[in-house]
Amino acid sequence: MTAPETSGTGHGTKWPRAGWWKAGLVVSLAFNLFVIGAVGARHYWWEHHHHHGPLGRPAFTQLLPHPFFFALADERRDELRTLMRTHRQDFFAGRMHMRLAARNVADALVAEPFDQARFDKALQDFAATGHTLMDTGMKVVSDVVAHLTPAEKKKLGDELMRATANHRPPGDDRN
Repeated sequence: MTAPETSGTGHGTKWPRAGWWKAGLVVSLAFNLFVIGAVGARHYWWEHHHHHGPLGRPAFTQLLPHPFFFALADERRDELRTLMRTHRQDFFAGRMHMRLAARNVADALVAEPFDQARFDKALQDFAATGHTLMDTGMKVVSDVVAHLTPAEKKKLGDELMRATANHRPPGDDRN
């Protein structure tokens, strides 16, 4: 058996890049911990906050909460999703109008000199666009509820009651 050859630097040729291996292992460990943390955070958020919905989502999602849909059979859930998808273009256009209206508010705020009338008009346009988007959302809720069975309507009502149980105004003592 022979000893590994060495160069003049005193390092063996068998593992000339051992430092890179160690660095690679540390980077891999850090990446794995990041992924585990991200998955854990997503799971925690889903378990504790999913019924609120992220900002920017149509407010009608509060009336059609995720737990209600997850409790349905796959075929039934797909039927209702298909119904909801018929409104997808309306929502896409509405969100585009909301972004443009928000941009107009921002433009009015940074205009030199500031013009209160221009700002007020941009704000009114933003509100009107929001109302139009809400109206579209209410149409979706109405369409979905019209296609629910009586038992599904009761389940949806129960889920809404559960989701809003902790969000009652002070003095509301309903059970």
